[in-house]
Amino acid sequence: KPLKWNHLRIRAVGAHIEVWLNAKKIVDYTDPDPQPEHVEAGVIGLQTYGAEGHAGWVKFKGFAITDLAGSR
Repeated sequence: KPLKWNHLRIRAVGAHIEVWLNAKKIVDYTDPDPQPEHVEAGVIGLQTYGAEGHAGWVKFKGFAITDLAGSR
């Protein structure tokens, strides 16, 4: 939705990642050979890519991180 706020939910437990965009699950992936440093507790990274000829940008609001201890 260009110029509209989207709701993105990401759930990452170990090597398993699920992503929902506006309540629709768009990713359900388990890395078959995860790098140990990529599944350590406390590691988070957010990145955006622009389209050709557009630098791309992203804004966040209502950002929250929830501890999933016990979900493993």
